[in-house]
Amino acid sequence: DEDEEEAMALAAHLSPEQRAMSEEQIRRACREEEQKLALTHPHLGSSLAPGSPLAAPSRPLSVSEAYTVYLDHDPSTSEPPQRATCPPLPDLSKRLGVVEPAGAAAAAEAEDERVLQEGNWNAQFQHIMEQVSSFDANTRMGAQGKVYRTLISLVEDFLHCVHMYAKIIISEVYLEDHEKTIAPSHMGGVAGGRKYVVQDILFKFAVDGQGLYGGDDEAAAKVAGHELKGLQAYFNCNIPGMCFPLMALVDYRGFR
Repeated sequence: DEDEEEAMALAAHLSPEQRAMSEEQIRRACREEEQKLALTHPHLGSSLAPGSPLAAPSRPLSVSEAYTVYLDHDPSTSEPPQRATCPPLPDLSKRLGVVEPAGAAAAAEAEDERVLQEGNWNAQFQHIMEQVSSFDANTRMGAQGKVYRTLISLVEDFLHCVHMYAKIIISEVYLEDHEKTIAPSHMGGVAGGRKYVVQDILFKFAVDGQGLYGGDDEAAAKVAGHELKGLQAYFNCNIPGMCFPLMALVDYRGFR
């Protein structure tokens, strides 16, 4: 990458303190340094290029123009000092965080907050994954960290709810439906076992109540495990435009 090579070449001329300086600090430091050189080498001013800070430029200097290095020379000689200029500074605006207008950033942040507060589990998860898929080499590390922290928080909340309600469902397995805290939902299908919906989360109680696996609940539990493996395999394919849900397995008191 040419930008990275230029940045590395530029960084080779800088001390660690200089690398941490802002663009304005860099320009100010360069002007101060050249003023010192002008005082110690009077003939230096006449040899400055038109773009030098001491030449009273008619426009603001770029960072690459401000980065001017004068090689050591003997002031007793009549030879003007040699002038060496660092490679042009690459466009690091995106890497420095200047990626969009402040208004657009505020609007995007407001939309994120709205989805995370009003959306259900799936809406929140899909919104976050859209942001993750939009990351590229120019995305700020801070912005990526914020999205990943939001994802971690969402997953932790999801797992907390899943474990809590799954334990209730399993604990009431031998009760009649009308006695259960969470009643089963009749939404069709028998392969996934009995279905329950709580807090916008679909629970599949992996028991073979319909004899699909010869009445073997262990076989039904294995099918649920393979369903999660299949979801992970598809998710890792990174197919653009294909969305996947949050999913978790809970094993409790010998049931899944």
